[in-house]
Amino acid sequence: MGAEVIANMLSLSPDKQVLIATAVLLDGREAARYLVTDVEAGNELASIAEILGKLDPELRTAFAATVLRVALQLRLRPRGSDDR
Repeated sequence: MGAEVIANMLSLSPDKQVLIATAVLLDGREAARYLVTDVEAGNELASIAEILGKLDPELRTAFAATVLRVALQLRLRPRGSDDR
């Protein structure tokens, strides 16, 4: 997995990261088929999921789970809160 793919995924909003990570965790190599149907960002989401789908399942699962956890933490953090 190239640094470019990681950077692309991490540059997305937490909402999009959650979509990709969830799709990859649920259906690994086929996740891109579901994501491409997103009207607003389907091609972008699907291209990242397609690359992630080609990874070894253990690496793919660990990466997607970590991204999902961090994105959900960011998404669910109350506005105005900091890391203190």
